[in-house]
Amino acid sequence: MKPEYQALLLAIKLNNKRNIERADADPHQWYELFVNEGSKEGSHTETKGSTFEEVASRFESVAEKYGLDRINIDIWWTTNGTPKPHTELFTPFFMYKALKDYFALSGELSRMKMVGTVSYDANRSKDVFTREHCGEGEYFADEVAFRYFRNVVCHVCEHIEPADPNDESGIIGPDQGVTRADLVAMCGEDEEKAAKLFGRLDWRSPATLLDDWDDD
Repeated sequence: MKPEYQALLLAIKLNNKRNIERADADPHQWYELFVNEGSKEGSHTETKGSTFEEVASRFESVAEKYGLDRINIDIWWTTNGTPKPHTELFTPFFMYKALKDYFALSGELSRMKMVGTVSYDANRSKDVFTREHCGEGEYFADEVAFRYFRNVVCHVCEHIEPADPNDESGIIGPDQGVTRADLVAMCGEDEEKAAKLFGRLDWRSPATLLDDWDDD
């Protein structure tokens, strides 16, 4: 397992220590690693286990396939004869922060494409992105968001205006950037091409860069 996923699983265990200890010891509780693909596709369970370690063994492969913002681990039990989840172990906000902390401590963050700043609100309703001048213009780019999440903003180009026209801070809202899912869609669902496109992103819009790239 990649070290960053090991770090994430450790962070989940430490943050949910009491609930995990109780569930591991209780034969009437179990874990489900599930995927939520949105309102249209719905959700499905990838694996179940009586202990945290059982479902954790599948964590990396499921996260790589679907993205950390689409998966979660629930603790279930049976109430009045009906199986129900009672604890969700993490949020996308928690996972992003844990990943970024890991890469910062390992020294890898400085080698990643991270331009500008982001401030995530815990309930994901007030996320703000601030662009930084790099090269020929200002933009925001976040390789952590691109590599590990599907629907988290990973790029904001220069020509996007703040939601508030009177705002001189350059702060951009979460609906004004592009995500990995957006880039993959632009590239005809070609994940490898989307990764190469992210590597080229700068102050220009992804669509402009892609058009120039295709012309070349």
